[in-house]
Amino acid sequence: MPTENYTLRLDGERRRQLQEIADEQDRDIAYVIRKAIDEYISRCKKSPGRHEAGGMPQKQAGTRPAKID
Repeated sequence: MPTENYTLRLDGERRRQLQEIADEQDRDIAYVIRKAIDEYISRCKKSPGRHEAGGMPQKQAGTRPAKID
């Protein structure tokens, strides 16, 4: 599947934790992030509309809508 570049802003602690996981698995950080996103999408599809159960959160005031192509 072709990929596209995406910019993600993380605080230092999250970045450090992701890098630690990547190092432990001998993978790059992009792989770990993709796998985390895949798992999140899978959970959302199983429980749509239920943020507590891993579903999509409700839109918060003042946030930008997601751009989906």
